[in-house]
Formats: sequence, structure tokens, C-alpha cells
Amino acid sequence: MEKINIFRGWRPLAAAGMLLLSAHVLFAYCEALEEPLVRDARKALDQHKVELAFKWVDKDRESEIRTAFDRAVKERETSPATGDATDKIFFEVLGRVHCEGENFPFLGENPAGPHVHPVRQEIDRALSTDEVDDLSQRISSEVSKGIHERFDKVRQFEAGQQDNVDIARKYVDAYVDYVDYVEKIHRDAMEGRNAGKHG
Repeated sequence: MEKINIFRGWRPLAAAGMLLLSAHVLFAYCEALEEPLVRDARKALDQHKVELAFKWVDKDRESEIRTAFDRAVKERETSPATGDATDKIFFEVLGRVHCEGENFPFLGENPAGPHVHPVRQEIDRALSTDEVDDLSQRISSEVSKGIHERFDKVRQFEAGQQDNVDIARKYVDAYVDYVDYVEKIHRDAMEGRNAGKHG
């Protein structure tokens, strides 16, 4: 099946007007959700159940999704030849509304005013004592705890999402948080690993 990039057309927006917003982080976030979002949107169309797509948007945006959904269903029924194009429009609307509702989150820390991060003293202490094991173990433990907590929360809402839109929305929120957390940690780890490389 052809992979559909429903967010590709938004990239110029980031270059033109998102000021302090990192385009790399912004679209990494949206595109990370593309596959499950499109999968649910396609299932909604196939089963004629727009409610399957509602979990990706806030309640006050459901009417916008329903309008795009009804149009896609009608095109499928009356003009099968153009159905795929209309499906993609529905996917794009759902993706856009979802990302607008999230306000393009996961931008990393943006502290207001100067301050010293709580772990900074431990970072410096490790250097001064030439002993980094305690610091490494603490960070690893906190990261592991964060991943497990978010994983467990996704599982908590996964089973009940099929029959309850409110639970399904909680599932999406938990899934987004889980994906963001793990991807940010991995991205920071990889960027840090390559930071000292030259040539």
C-alpha cells in the first residue's frame, strides 16, 4: 500500500512563520503519528463509522471531521474513481485538526528565565570527583521509569478505546506522550553522540 504523507505540504509554514518553533521537532512529532492516524481514518471510512476517527480530535472539532468524512464517503459511493483523492483529503483534514489541537507540542524544555537544572550539580560533581557511575545510573533509572509509566498508561486505555470515544481520546493523549518522550530521549542521545564528530 502506498505510504501517504499527509503532512508534507505543511513544511513551508514552518520555514515561513513559526519563529522559535523547531521545524524538525514539529514535523517529527506529526509524522510520527501519521501511520496510526491514517490507519484509523481508513478504518472509519471502510466501516462507515466516523466515531473511529474522533479520538484524534477535541470534541469541539468533531463537526469538521464529520463534514470531511461525509464528503469522502459520498465520493466513494458515487465516484469510485476519485475516491482515493477524497480519502486523502479526509486524512489531511484529520491530521491538520489533530496537530492544531495539540498546538504542535513536544518542543523540549523552554524555561522562563535563567536557572540551574537540578541535575547540574551532580554533573559537575561527577567531573570534580572523576566518578560518573552514580549520575549515569540515576539518569538511566529516571528514563526507564518514564518509559515504563508512559507505556503502562497507553496499555491502560488501549482495551476500552474501541467502544468509548472519551477513553479513545485518553489513549491518544497517552500514546502521543509515550512517542514524544521516547523519541526525544533517543534523538537527544544520538545527537549528543555525534556532537563531537568532525569531518
